[in-house]
Amino acid sequence: MAQSRKSPKLICPCCKKPRNIDTTPLLEQEAELRRQNADPWRRAEGWAIEAAGAGRLQWACNQCIKKGLAIMGAPALQTFCDHGPYFAYFDVELHCEDCGKQFVFSAQEQMFWYEQLKFWVQSRPKQCAACRRARRQNATE
Repeated sequence: MAQSRKSPKLICPCCKKPRNIDTTPLLEQEAELRRQNADPWRRAEGWAIEAAGAGRLQWACNQCIKKGLAIMGAPALQTFCDHGPYFAYFDVELHCEDCGKQFVFSAQEQMFWYEQLKFWVQSRPKQCAACRRARRQNATE
């Protein structure tokens, strides 16, 4: 009797549900990064699974992407070196350092920051949009 091998499960950071690796785009995205010669680490195959399991990679399961809860990232367009690229974007709640309120760093805004503006992927906004506007306004006065 052959034993069935269970695929390791990862917790999707978007929906927080356990997912089999085969229900994630991780290996395909890792392979695409390699094909585009954009993987600065040149690690062995499967590094994305290891990084995702350790919580060092922002990614989303196929279900979250299909439901529109997450947007597939394009790591080859991102600026990264010592921090993993974003394989997916989803809304993230952050804390404003100026006013103290919670604010959402949207998936669309993240994609703009990291793929259009080319900010380093480890950078995150410290202020909500209103406080950022006020800070810019005060700087120009």
